[in-house]
Amino acid sequence: MLFIIFFVFISGILINYFIIKNYKNLNLNILLDKEYSKPQSFHNQPVLCFGGSSIYILFLIIFLFFDLKFFNHFFLLATAAFFIGIVDDLKMKLQPLVRLILIFVLFFSIIKFLNININDFNVDFLNKFLKKYYYLELIFITFCFVFIINGSNFIDGFNGLLTLHVLIILLILNFINYYFSNYDLLIFGAVIFFAILSFAFFNFPKAKLFLGDSGSYLIGALISYLVIQTSNYNSNIPSFFFCCLLYYLFFEVFFSFIRKFFCENKNPLTPDKNHLHMLFFSKINGKRKLSNPNFITGFSINLLYVLTLIPIFYFYNNNLFLKYYFFILITIYSVCYYKLRKH
Repeated sequence: MLFIIFFVFISGILINYFIIKNYKNLNLNILLDKEYSKPQSFHNQPVLCFGGSSIYILFLIIFLFFDLKFFNHFFLLATAAFFIGIVDDLKMKLQPLVRLILIFVLFFSIIKFLNININDFNVDFLNKFLKKYYYLELIFITFCFVFIINGSNFIDGFNGLLTLHVLIILLILNFINYYFSNYDLLIFGAVIFFAILSFAFFNFPKAKLFLGDSGSYLIGALISYLVIQTSNYNSNIPSFFFCCLLYYLFFEVFFSFIRKFFCENKNPLTPDKNHLHMLFFSKINGKRKLSNPNFITGFSINLLYVLTLIPIFYFYNNNLFLKYYFFILITIYSVCYYKLRKH
């Protein structure tokens, strides 16, 4: 296990370093993001969006040379997510609705092929209803993937915001699998953790690489799959524990859709600058121009995220508390958003 982790970590660093130093010679200029006018852009110089490609290359090496349980299934999901995202990274634009439909259809097919399921929803009517109708359960699981994939894409773009967020989630999942002796899942999660960590060195605090759509989609698929497997292998932990763990990624998408469609009367698939992290960025930057507000945004939001998770560790097996606390978390998000938007 230690050899695999060491190999993954060092290989990831070398791949990313090589790309940064040689992207011009490799004719990768097309992966430079120069579209500063995009609503989601918060940089003023070209950014190399090769993070998704470098992580995928590393996963391909793992897939070819190491026999890890869970990795074959994961790699198929990662490949689908990566190639949908690389279309945008290579400036071959897909309409948002077309991309959303493509993600849904492709992941529905793969989830069915791999027979991915959720053992217990910890909600009686969902257990009775979805377990009775197989294809409805598949649709529900596919929507889980779609929400987390899009949530990952929404919060990408700030130094370390998505990368640190994912590392925090992976650390928690790995601790759970270690504590409950799920060692195959722990090894898989640890390998993924160090693969992402090898990229984080080039993304935070000063970003030399960004994930791009290919990287954010890949990471969203990774988190979705690992959370489902960890939930299935740890039946003593209610599913609402994992809902709380993913509340920021999930609710970012749900809230944005409701806000745009019902409150702002515009296409919910159209990008804008009114996401929580963007408002937070504008607030802390304000009239006082900070030296690196991008880095401060990523760090601060993740620090607040960790603080909001503390109660779930004390009540990790209390399903009723976790249900209520999930709604408390999305209420906290909503109040913070309202306060930031108001000012």
